[in-house]
Amino acid sequence: MSRLKGVLSICLAAAFLISALSGIALWIWKGGMILGIARWIMSGIHTWSSIVMFALVIVHFLLNLKTLRRELGSKGKDGKQ
Repeated sequence: MSRLKGVLSICLAAAFLISALSGIALWIWKGGMILGIARWIMSGIHTWSSIVMFALVIVHFLLNLKTLRRELGSKGKDGKQ
């Protein structure tokens, strides 16, 4: 499980970087070509990397839900352990 979470975290970081960098490029360059890539392709890269990132965040949350429940359940009524 630990290896899966590690791979998931790396994929999540990669999707974030692709989404962030393509978003910055779309924001800065308003013209047709962006770093030699057509604007519509860059927009597609940005959109799909964001969708992948969203899906990976959901999977990451579900894999860590057990840990979250354990952490929340270990506290008393006043919030102290």
